[in-house]
Amino acid sequence: MLEFAARFWEFLVRRIDRSLFGIVMALVAVGFVTLFSAADQNLARVGNQLASLVVALVAMWVVANIPPQTLARAAVPLYVLAVVLLVGVALFGVVVNGSRRWLNLGITRIQPSELMKIALPLMLAWYFQKFEGRIGWKDFLLAAVLIAIPAILVKRQPDLGTALLLISSGFFVLYLAGLSWKIIVGLFVAVGAAAPVLYTALRAGAAAIGAGERDPAAVATAVEMLLSHEQLTVQDSEVVAAAVAQFRQQPRVGFSDCLMVEIARKAGHTPLGTFDRDLGKVDGAHKL
Repeated sequence: MLEFAARFWEFLVRRIDRSLFGIVMALVAVGFVTLFSAADQNLARVGNQLASLVVALVAMWVVANIPPQTLARAAVPLYVLAVVLLVGVALFGVVVNGSRRWLNLGITRIQPSELMKIALPLMLAWYFQKFEGRIGWKDFLLAAVLIAIPAILVKRQPDLGTALLLISSGFFVLYLAGLSWKIIVGLFVAVGAAAPVLYTALRAGAAAIGAGERDPAAVATAVEMLLSHEQLTVQDSEVVAAAVAQFRQQPRVGFSDCLMVEIARKAGHTPLGTFDRDLGKVDGAHKL
């Protein structure tokens, strides 16, 4: 029995990098502990994520046992499919919290940018392996176009984080394919030259955010969007929702003050003493 178990285990892990798998599972464990805390010790939420992890591990094992030649043959169709889906998102995508990232297929919704995270490195690896030994400038330029197409489509959703991740993964493949360090330095110089423009854009964005903070309705709406986001878990969401309701009734009071009152209410420490005249008018607070 023990011999059979050992052989079966060896069959399961024969194509898995055990050291890398151990590191990944350690990170997963940290993630589950964090989720358990952030979800207010909600075992149902953790259970849902655990089920997703099992499905992901099965998918990982299946892909790990597919011969590399088969994966190479799937590179071009997978990349083309991902680009078509991204175009579909741009044309017919579902808007969620101000971002158009999802594509409704009728029975479910998918996020094509996640597929592109796999398709882009696979496509580039296939291309450079196919033309290995005679790679030139035209090949790197074509690879840059292959990277730019999905990155631009994803950035327009808008999803800057995923777009940067796609660019980084593509750049890493280019580096492994033999991209000269001189080109790498040149790219850093170009980024440095563009820094003043980026700084101006960041300042403009900060000014816009500041304007939003001075608008109580905008602040309340932003917090409500976070509460309703399907991919986020807000700790003590009922407390935050109550604080938003208080903030809408007393817009002159800061949202953070309303949040403190609701936290105190949940802990049973009301009325909350304050020297703030406006905060003293909020239900649950008392002006000293």
